Amino acid sequence: MRKTCISVILVALFLAMMTSTAISAPNIEIITPKDNEHLNKVLLKAEQADIDELVVHIEAFKTWIETARPFEDFNLSDEEKEEIKSKANNIIDSLNVILVKNNQDPISPTAFFKEMFGTDLLGRSTIVSVGRGIAFIPLYGYETFLGIMLRPMLLFYPPIIGGGYTGNFNANLVPPRIQYGDRLGTHLLITTAFAGIYINIGKLGINLPGPCGLMILLGRAHVVM
Repeated sequence: MRKTCISVILVALFLAMMTSTAISAPNIEIITPKDNEHLNKVLLKAEQADIDELVVHIEAFKTWIETARPFEDFNLSDEEKEEIKSKANNIIDSLNVILVKNNQDPISPTAFFKEMFGTDLLGRSTIVSVGRGIAFIPLYGYETFLGIMLRPMLLFYPPIIGGGYTGNFNANLVPPRIQYGDRLGTHLLITTAFAGIYINIGKLGINLPGPCGLMILLGRAHVVM
């Protein structure tokens, strides 16, 4: 089976139905490029157990990275990269379970991490952001995807009811410079030209009550502020 990598866009996890006692398993819209002008859209059925498993792995990743803080110094070592890959791979595996059950190509972890951590002459930063907060993408109706987002993305981790961690790193060769960030707790993240995985569990109606949902961003971006 041909494996899906960064070029595939996974968008729009949304709440299918809510009752007074329980939240039903959501549907997932996956949009993949058909050609230069058209997109294919497939509606996937996600079992509640699979969504729960995804949430567990994102929560575990959040707990680990807020303690480990691999971006805390001015060097993202090979050992730290392998740790991130190991923890993030559980999230990718959970997404792949949903894709495969709906006869869709899975994400290739090897291709994904090569893009995320590969040497870059274009000034893009490796970025990891996870926590409980509120996200906004201007003029974009969906909040979850795998692929490329050229629009600005704003992730706000508020105090008391939210909070999270954001780390980014890039050692640019031409011109020589280091782009670096390590933020924990309350902060605002703004990024553009992002490529990778973005999941906002809050859009599923899970992890409620409260306005802040669990969300995660993994990939690379040209601008990180």
